[in-house]
Amino acid sequence: MTTVLEQFEEGRAKFTKLISTDDQRSLDTAFDALWKQHTALNPKLFAPSQDKQTREAQALLNGEMRDVFEQASAALTTLAQIYKFGAHLSNEASDGLHANALKLIPGAGAVMMTVVATVTARRFTRGVQRQRGVEPDTV
Repeated sequence: MTTVLEQFEEGRAKFTKLISTDDQRSLDTAFDALWKQHTALNPKLFAPSQDKQTREAQALLNGEMRDVFEQASAALTTLAQIYKFGAHLSNEASDGLHANALKLIPGAGAVMMTVVATVTARRFTRGVQRQRGVEPDTV
């Protein structure tokens, strides 16, 4: 159980770095407080369980611990939905940018072809003028 909690805390530390808005921060703070409250109830659960007081342990598990866990879960679910929505918007923006880039490629190709054709025509014209003995205009 300790290893799972350590992994959870490592994941939370990484996740917390991604928080960018006040709404997200307040949800994360609410989750953090609820999670601490939930984990603080664990020793209260274990004591009756070890003393074979199953009904008391079940009452705590199905009462206060469940309520706190569900509130923490709701806060975390809301945060996940915010990030999912943000990722969706980011993907849409990326797709739009890619589509615009694809539209730009033929235009850029046409401009390059025009430049190459102009330079080639200019050199050809100057070469013909030199062969005829006429000094081409310098531009």
